[in-house]
Amino acid sequence: GSMKKGIIVLLIAVLVAGFAFADGTAGDVTFTGSATISYDVDLDYKDHGINNDKAMSYSFTFSFNSAAGSSKGEGKVYAEIEGSAKLELVADKVDATGNLTPKATLAISKANIIAGDVTINILGPKGFYSFAEFYGSKDLDDETIDQDDTLAEVGLAYHGLTVTYKDYEASFAFYHHEEILGGLNNNLYFGLKTPAYKLVDGLTLQAGGNFYFNSVGDTKAIITGGGFKADYAPEGAKYSANLAFDAEAILVDGELVILPVDISASAKYDFLTADVYFITLDRFDANLINFLGARVKADKKVNDQLTVGGYAEVLLGIVAGETDPVLRFGANATYTAEKFTLTGSVSARIEKDDEGTFALTDGVYPPTLKGTFDPGLGIEVEASTKAVINNATVGLKWTDSDFAKAGDEFESLGRISAYITVEF
Repeated sequence: GSMKKGIIVLLIAVLVAGFAFADGTAGDVTFTGSATISYDVDLDYKDHGINNDKAMSYSFTFSFNSAAGSSKGEGKVYAEIEGSAKLELVADKVDATGNLTPKATLAISKANIIAGDVTINILGPKGFYSFAEFYGSKDLDDETIDQDDTLAEVGLAYHGLTVTYKDYEASFAFYHHEEILGGLNNNLYFGLKTPAYKLVDGLTLQAGGNFYFNSVGDTKAIITGGGFKADYAPEGAKYSANLAFDAEAILVDGELVILPVDISASAKYDFLTADVYFITLDRFDANLINFLGARVKADKKVNDQLTVGGYAEVLLGIVAGETDPVLRFGANATYTAEKFTLTGSVSARIEKDDEGTFALTDGVYPPTLKGTFDPGLGIEVEASTKAVINNATVGLKWTDSDFAKAGDEFESLGRISAYITVEF
């Protein structure tokens, strides 16, 4: 009867689905969740009461199908190409209301012409080659520092090739526009990067250079320069260091307009690390003429129970001879005993106030803590244990304080929370 036909249709559907997903593979699956009840006291607004919170995170990758294609020639001069395609369902820390959409990815990973030790990559040019980098976040008060030239910015990302020979790399790009921006437009780029030469035990040196030419009508511009990076890390030693330098000249109609330079250096000994970065000019931000960042930090595991750390940093912007320094300090410690864990941290931010004297400042979002509130003088303490309730964490914490003065009062006394968290 109709029931038998329904069962047959259902079986066919199951079989079809089984064949359709026979090639599917599931990657790592992570599913975590927690529920917390707390009693919170806001020391500033005097609010207090019970709060409930829950959190879930679900991550996985399921590949419905994938394919790979390749071909490779023979002889003294030959070509090779490799590509791949895949259809997958990806969830990266999706929450309870997340919607999932299948994603198709097609990529050509390799397309080369090979003649002996010479490989010509026809997928596109590489460059600009640079080496110095700021040790922290590149976002500083909504501006960007250490912003290197890119071929995408000058419209040459897909107009060239890269040649390698025994780890030497050279890139070339060219494109001619007719009657654009009121005249002829020619874009030409050439870049070269060496391998990392081993000079002595533990010391390597790598260098590179760039040349870019652009003409629009009768106006001609050139960006040319280069840099290097030296790394020193003897085998088995507790110390290491590196130094990087970039410089370029920007000329318009043969006259030098800008000569930006940036330098970065880092040294590490055991648990101590020192970083320095300096740039003479970020031409993408006309207001930031010079910038210096220097930081010393420590992370030390004293024993199996105690870990301590700290940092001191200066951020210095120089605009038209005026300096605007920011000093940051911090320390933290974690003590883990058999039945409880205790953590604490203190941080301070000092800069010039309206009267030109150094003082603790209002909390901000600085470059090395992008997205994290940085108080003028903040203290955080937390104690927790898993020994009171089986399969739960019981804790007490004090957060969000800022003891920088706002008039005659502190910025914030913070929040105290007593909590119980259950998680899987």
